[in-house]
Amino acid sequence: MDKHNSCINSLAIIRYLENRAPERIGELFKNLGEELDAVEDKREFLSNPSNWISSELLILLFKRAAFILDDPDAAFKIGFESVLNQHLGYIQKIIIYAFGSPDRVIARLQKVNDHFNKTKKVEILEVGPQHAKVRFHWQEGIVLSRDFCDYNRGIYKAIPLIWNLPEAVLEERACYFKGDPFCEYHISWERPNRFKTIIFNIFSPWRLVRETIREL
Repeated sequence: MDKHNSCINSLAIIRYLENRAPERIGELFKNLGEELDAVEDKREFLSNPSNWISSELLILLFKRAAFILDDPDAAFKIGFESVLNQHLGYIQKIIIYAFGSPDRVIARLQKVNDHFNKTKKVEILEVGPQHAKVRFHWQEGIVLSRDFCDYNRGIYKAIPLIWNLPEAVLEERACYFKGDPFCEYHISWERPNRFKTIIFNIFSPWRLVRETIREL
């Protein structure tokens, strides 16, 4: 079975459930199918961003989280909170902090995306200091679901929060999972304060070192 998704995604689901329904977290790991049959500690495996899993399994985890929480919007909220609470792995943190601002992150979405999954290609239609237009071209032959779209929307809406800005305004102009040939988002955000950006750029390398050591 092809594995197109880093367990950084399943880790986001696990941590979201730990915060919302810790008493039911065990339900997430029951009867996950033959892909993890040989894995003794499924929670540990799915919490390790170095591991990769199939899209079928990730879809199952999203649906199970939504069932446990009785929340059809769980995938979106999991993506949003993964950024809000800094649940990204240290590699993703290094990439995002190094870019220094939301527009630089957006301009390099494919590079960031490749550390999370291999399910889509990102086309940057337009990017400026306070806005961007992007398209997701989903890979053919891979089992996918709308949860993937919702999860990504949550992540991209939350990106400005990294720089202590308000969340982005995200408009969905097309959706592959509603019959369109791709997903297209128009995203806008507040311009970062120039003084705060300078301070951020001065201190972020030390922040990276501290967080990388903690993650390792």
